[in-house]
Amino acid sequence: MKRYLSVLLILCLVLITGCSNSESKSGSDIGNTEGVDYDLTSLGATALHAQMETIMIHEPSKYIGKVIRVRGAYDPWRPPEYNEYIQYIMIEGPTDCDKYLEFRATVERNYPEDYPSIGTIIEIQGVFGIYNIDEHPYPVPYLAIDDFVIV
Repeated sequence: MKRYLSVLLILCLVLITGCSNSESKSGSDIGNTEGVDYDLTSLGATALHAQMETIMIHEPSKYIGKVIRVRGAYDPWRPPEYNEYIQYIMIEGPTDCDKYLEFRATVERNYPEDYPSIGTIIEIQGVFGIYNIDEHPYPVPYLAIDDFVIV
């Protein structure tokens, strides 16, 4: 019985350590490219979801002013009380855990003429910031971008 438990314990340790290496990367491990502080385009769905959760919810102030690159589906939205569309990128997560990150063009753009079709996969790179809305309990994150690339 002791031998069985020992083998089971070793097997569990091997499985735990073997699985932790595939998609878990922290912000410092993401790999910087020139001019980009956090390139999230190469992360798998689980690691990307975890990193976006950290950036957008848990520690947004840590990322203010950092350049972030991310890929996702273009998805504009017009709140009923606004006269203009808010531009979002939908970042797919595991099992319906999608994240929506607002982005703002630093140059003048008109919707819909200057944007891709809804659902188009785009890559954006911009400076991370947050702003507050009175009725919203958390700061709203966004990226200030110059342009986007259709992937």
